[in-house]
Amino acid sequence: MQKTLNESVYIQLSSNPKMATFLRNNVHKSCSMVGFDEEQTDMIVLAVDEAFTNIIRHGYKMDFTQRIDIRLKIHENKYFKIILQDNAPIIDKNCIKARCLDEIRPGGLGVHFLYTIMDYVEYTTINERNALIMTKHLPKKSRTKRLSSVNQQLLQTLLDIGRYVHQILDLDTLLNVIVNEVKNLIQCESVSVLLEDRETKELFFHTVLDENKEVANKLRGLRFDSNKGFAGKAFASGEPLLVRDVEHNPEHYNKIDEDTGAKTSSLLYSPLKVQKRVIGLLGVKNKISGSFSEQDVEAVTAIASTVALSIDNAYAHETLQQTIPDLSETNRIRKEIESARLMHQATLPQALPSIPQLDISAVCQPATEVGGDYYDFIRLNENNHAFAVGDVSGHGLEAGMMVSMARSCLYTQVNFSNSISDVMTAMNRMVCGSIDKNLMMTFLFAVFNTQTKVMAFANAGHPYPCYYQAKSDTWQLIKDGEFPLGIHEEFQYSTHRIQFDKGDFVVLYSDGILEASDENKEHYGLERLLKLLGSKKWMNAQEIQLAMLRDVRNFCESLFHDDLTILVIHFL
Repeated sequence: MQKTLNESVYIQLSSNPKMATFLRNNVHKSCSMVGFDEEQTDMIVLAVDEAFTNIIRHGYKMDFTQRIDIRLKIHENKYFKIILQDNAPIIDKNCIKARCLDEIRPGGLGVHFLYTIMDYVEYTTINERNALIMTKHLPKKSRTKRLSSVNQQLLQTLLDIGRYVHQILDLDTLLNVIVNEVKNLIQCESVSVLLEDRETKELFFHTVLDENKEVANKLRGLRFDSNKGFAGKAFASGEPLLVRDVEHNPEHYNKIDEDTGAKTSSLLYSPLKVQKRVIGLLGVKNKISGSFSEQDVEAVTAIASTVALSIDNAYAHETLQQTIPDLSETNRIRKEIESARLMHQATLPQALPSIPQLDISAVCQPATEVGGDYYDFIRLNENNHAFAVGDVSGHGLEAGMMVSMARSCLYTQVNFSNSISDVMTAMNRMVCGSIDKNLMMTFLFAVFNTQTKVMAFANAGHPYPCYYQAKSDTWQLIKDGEFPLGIHEEFQYSTHRIQFDKGDFVVLYSDGILEASDENKEHYGLERLLKLLGSKKWMNAQEIQLAMLRDVRNFCESLFHDDLTILVIHFL
């Protein structure tokens, strides 16, 4: 029997033991938010940690490059479920037996431990992947209230920020990403990170994201005494401070507004603490709609602890690097490549969107350390959802940097205008204006309306999408496309529209799928792709995506020479 899913948070991690700390921290936050006490939370965290480690050791045989998916969800308002999925060889669940505690070595808690902590443990397969499902009854006090959408969004933001802390090594880049996440979550005009200069006893604006770019530029680096205004009050007390009416409050230090041209009507500060010492503040200003709520205070406070940790880690890393000189030019290049790789990974969605009437699955696998493929999802409003797929010519650092620039341009543009024509024009000008004039980018941008079931799109040189029409039971190519981005700066891209019905599919992919070659240098090609899709039309989106990836791997024996990206959309 199909059971309903009330709330769900999705995490995708590499099979690297270093990710265990991130997983433990966020499972701990999840358990606390749904009402488990500290002792229960700690035990559940241990169980998840054991399961995660077992997959790496026994499933992937210590291969740290694989993928583990974790889903945390409240089920029927009675159970807390944790599902771990992996792509290791399918296991025989009959061979999994709990050992006697006397036989369990230190550091290997074993299956017995999972059965002891959790109320139900099940080993199964879901979509031809191993799945471990662990279930715990929710505490009775929390069963009468569901995890609100606000709390769920906060939890997902915390998960995303926690992932960025592990992926982005440069502090400036990391804080810019974090303030963007905070701004999207809180829906405010301005977000800033203020840090203390311990020598001068001043606070200064380290990172600023503001609706007014001129104001943001003036604020960055601006200093003032750490005892001034509401910032000084929050810094001194070490407690969050919410001020809903700043203009009429005599404690307001208005010199900053006067110097920058800013206007502050409401603000919220939360201290950044490292081992009980306040090192700065995370501040948000001017709620876009309504006023700051207690939920906003809780959200900013929760995020502030992660920000403080990332700053402290960055300072420690910087100090360590200053004491250990680079051994060679090779080490420096490797660091640059690793930074670019992590930046590219950070541009990709960390979870699939939940959109009414759509079943979505996506994957991106770079051929080298730094890929040039890109896909994304953007919620424009209640009824309109955008999809983007792109492919920068070449691989390596230049391609990776172009992907990062493309994502930034896309998000900036949709904040001003999400018109497909405007988006394509902005993206094309960005690529044309890049330093490397030889770089081009294929790019497909689409907007789906859940009410009309119409998808409007423009295609700048990207491979033609494959379209399955359930009514006629046929697969066909959507042969509407024009020049790649970066060729003609003033080119105007056309907008096309397709009406979709229940059961239809659209498959978007990069040319790495078609150009994957076997040992005889024969390409996988469009004919094979359409033949495969014709035999899989009864599958769901994820099953089709996995079938495509598996078929291409089998064809070229996993010798990929280009990035592979697949995005499957099933209209329900």
